[in-house]
Amino acid sequence: MREHAAEGDIIIDLDHIANALAGKPIDNHDHTGDVLAIAKAARQAAIDTALTREVTIWLIHTNPSPKQRAEYEKHGAEFHTIDPGKKTVMARCKAERPHGSAIAAAKWYDERKAKPKKNARERGYTHHDHDIPRKRLLLAMRDGEPCWWCGLPMHKDKRRNWDGQALAADHSHAHGARKGEQPDRLLHSRCNSQRQDGRYDDRRPALTGKHPSEPLATQAGAQAPQRSQQNDNATAFVWK
Repeated sequence: MREHAAEGDIIIDLDHIANALAGKPIDNHDHTGDVLAIAKAARQAAIDTALTREVTIWLIHTNPSPKQRAEYEKHGAEFHTIDPGKKTVMARCKAERPHGSAIAAAKWYDERKAKPKKNARERGYTHHDHDIPRKRLLLAMRDGEPCWWCGLPMHKDKRRNWDGQALAADHSHAHGARKGEQPDRLLHSRCNSQRQDGRYDDRRPALTGKHPSEPLATQAGAQAPQRSQQNDNATAFVWK
């Protein structure tokens, strides 16, 4: 993380906070209940304050809950899942992590294995209500017309699109798919994914002037995504 953070960036790491409070070495991962409780409160206070500042925030959070992830998404965080592989993680847990960490890591991998990503058919998109309308939209599209989400040109040749992917069919009504409506426009594939359920439509890059590869801004001036260092199955988030 430190090798990628720029001068003036804020790095929020629970282990580092706990070690500072307890006077332990920076690579220590074994904390008492009291130290951990105070460190978590300090971390949340740091996050709340940092979000009010014009500053890039790097947050390390191991296995955040769905509620926590939703809160981070609300602020336009970019997620980086850092996973060096189960074999490496389990070896580190046994060699240098606190008691119980190996069990938690094994559970994390089991849950990921038990919930494979659904394909379009499994998500309810059928040939009739998605593929055929998409083909019609492609036929009617003028090559190079702007994407509603990002404002960049859309091309039938996916190699010319900014994300290098084929265009995706989208519903202008955010919940159109649930209501059985057919898609009525095209977006870049990654723009379509970034739009999610429409909750961020007022922050789309076409309005903010940001590039769609950047995290959504909570305010003007959000920065481009940055890469984070390798760690044991944690998730890194970047805001500005």
